Amino acid sequence: MNDMSASHYSRYVWLDENHSHMKWKIANDINQPADCHFQNAGFLYPEKYVGDGKIYFCPSQKAGEFSEDFYKPLLTSDDVKGVVRSSYFYNPRTQDATKPDGYHRRYPKTAQLEGHKLFGCDVITSLQNDWTSHLNDEGYCVLFTDGGAKFVKSPEAFDLVSQMGNTPSPNGAIFSTPLELDRVFDILEK
Repeated sequence: MNDMSASHYSRYVWLDENHSHMKWKIANDINQPADCHFQNAGFLYPEKYVGDGKIYFCPSQKAGEFSEDFYKPLLTSDDVKGVVRSSYFYNPRTQDATKPDGYHRRYPKTAQLEGHKLFGCDVITSLQNDWTSHLNDEGYCVLFTDGGAKFVKSPEAFDLVSQMGNTPSPNGAIFSTPLELDRVFDILEK
């Protein structure tokens, strides 16, 4: 769970490892079908902390695979991979983004949270209307380890993201690298 072997694993709420549960209405119970499980903030759903799961999606995200509508009725897996992705990254920082063996969560336990550091933010991906919640505002909603939250308007972060592209990975191409994302997280953390 704390291995960040791909840069965007922190956005998944629910995952079907075999991609066989398409358009599957997910029960809010920890017991799931074989090879299906909650990920990241998804564990809050079966514990009944997030209601119907609407909280996993930014209200400004109206379309696309990071929108609430894509997974209706909430929470229903998509029709491509059998997953539910959030429009937010959850605990996305790595211990050392410069080394492939350092792609472990910076905060594997809540007792390790430190000061005012980034703990969650809007998904950072290609700057497109269907994928970027606050494209016109050039910023990201950020949740911090001390419980604080704010909207960070950052043309500097958007400029970095605009220079990122797809990176090959064992499971197909992913957007950016952990190191590139870490640089954006550093800007949003200021």
